[in-house]
Order: sequence, then C-alpha cells, then structure tokens
Amino acid sequence: YEAREMKIFDDWTTIPTDRGKNRRAALWTHYLSPYWDAKLVEKYEDYFPYFFTDKIGKFFKKAAERGVYGWFGQLPAQPLIAGNILECYISAMLAFDSSYDPKVLVDEFFTRYYGKAGVPLKKFYETVPIIRRIILTRSILQNSRTNITLCRNPSTGANLVPRNG
Repeated sequence: YEAREMKIFDDWTTIPTDRGKNRRAALWTHYLSPYWDAKLVEKYEDYFPYFFTDKIGKFFKKAAERGVYGWFGQLPAQPLIAGNILECYISAMLAFDSSYDPKVLVDEFFTRYYGKAGVPLKKFYETVPIIRRIILTRSILQNSRTNITLCRNPSTGANLVPRNG
C-alpha cells in the first residue's frame, strides 16, 4: 500500500508543466489509527497503538524538496483523533518549515503538550514500536507453528513435510 501511494506521489510531483518546472502540488492527508481499522473496518477489539512520526518526517521533507507548497490534514472524529495528535503536530510544523528536525519536534511535543507527564509518556512512545514488533513476531511465529503442525498432520491431507535424502 505504502509503495503504491509513494509511486502516485512521485509521478504527480515530477510531471513537467508548460514552463518546464515540476507541477506545484499541495498535500491532503487523512490520518487514521489502529483504532479506526480495529473498530470500524476489521471489527475486532484487540488492537495495539503505533506511531508513524518517522515516516511523516521523511515524507514531508521529500514533499518540500519536490515543491509541495501546502498541506491540508483531515482527521477522523473523536475518539479516533487521540492517536493522531503527535503525527498532526509533526506534519503541521514540517509543512510550515521543512528544515525542522522531526526528532526535535517529537521532544518538543511531549514537553509542550503533556508538561511534567511528558517524560514518562515519551518513554512509552519510544517503547511502543518495540512492543509492537514483539507482538507481531509472536503472531508470525504462532502462525508458522500452526502451519507446520497442519503440514505434519495427516488428517489435513497435506504432504509438505521435508524429507531427508
């Protein structure tokens, strides 16, 4: 999905105009969250939060290099917005001035938005990707074990067990 979207962006921002310059473009983003997918799309209760500030930082810097001149950020209604406040802050700041460092903006956000609670909440923010990787890895391993069991189980009709020699 991400590769397809980036191809569209690349194609759009490199189309020459009559004057030989790249076409000027503005971004329209719609930030969703795992809550959105879990509750409204996939209809499951178990979801785990994640953040995508690194990707946003890289994307907005690339957009500025390509001559993107504006940004409109669309957010879902409450309670979904809570998962996107940080991403929106990074986006708005980089749309205003692409020379900002996204990592510095993250630090600034936690200090300004949460005050004294910013330090422990930033630690949680930094831990989320690690926890998510562990959860995904466990899920992948469990699925692999299930598939291996199915391959070894004669009742499934599968004959996919590797043979020696």
